[in-house]
Amino acid sequence: MDALFERAGDDIEFKVDSGTEVQRAVGFASVAGFPHVQGIIDCTHVTIKAPTDQAGRFLNQKGYHSLNIQLVCDHIKSFMEVCACYPGSCNDPFILLQSQVPLLFMEPSEIQTWMLPGKASLVRRWLMTPVCYLATEAERHYNRGQLSATVNIELAIGLLKMRSRCLDLSGGTLQYTPSRVTLIVAVCGALHNMILQRGVDLEEGEVLEWHSSSEEEEDQEEEEEDEDEEEADKELENGPHALQGCCDGWFRRQGH
Repeated sequence: MDALFERAGDDIEFKVDSGTEVQRAVGFASVAGFPHVQGIIDCTHVTIKAPTDQAGRFLNQKGYHSLNIQLVCDHIKSFMEVCACYPGSCNDPFILLQSQVPLLFMEPSEIQTWMLPGKASLVRRWLMTPVCYLATEAERHYNRGQLSATVNIELAIGLLKMRSRCLDLSGGTLQYTPSRVTLIVAVCGALHNMILQRGVDLEEGEVLEWHSSSEEEEDQEEEEEDEDEEEADKELENGPHALQGCCDGWFRRQGH
């Protein structure tokens, strides 16, 4: 496990060279007709046993202990970033702002494209969220394209949890410390990418059917719908922090 973790950064990388950026943009455009997309962001919970220290930090809104894992995938469902060290009590916008993703779009970055959220999230110039109140056909067309593109992150998470059942509720509760679970998630993400690189995939219909019927997805409606920018910014000052001593993601950037 430790040896695989040491090389996880080699298998999970967000390349920012111009050729790769164009490749991702073309890939997403071919999938859903949504232009200039570099990746899709979403979070998923991984169940853990109640830690002996500060267990309340890990109790999520559904009433069980977990880590809230942020994942970023590309058009081929490969993970470009895994942020796996935030307790289940942290909401998705808070984790996104604490991750390294926003750094891509800060000056003097040359990336002029944007990301898509798997679910409604923050309002940022580089994050293309759905239109809440549709008034025109153009807005409806935009939402259809946005939804079609973000199916990729559902497929990626479904693939990850089908192959690594220890990360899914159906596999039971991980009986390790949060720090150890962080390593396990990173290794599972790296193995997922290695499998994709070797051309091994599952049928999309099979993945979606399994993912939509999982207990996690059935409980999705119970999550708060108001995890907005104001709440996330407030948590930046007062909210819980990442696990002590854990990396907040694997984010190997290759320059232009």
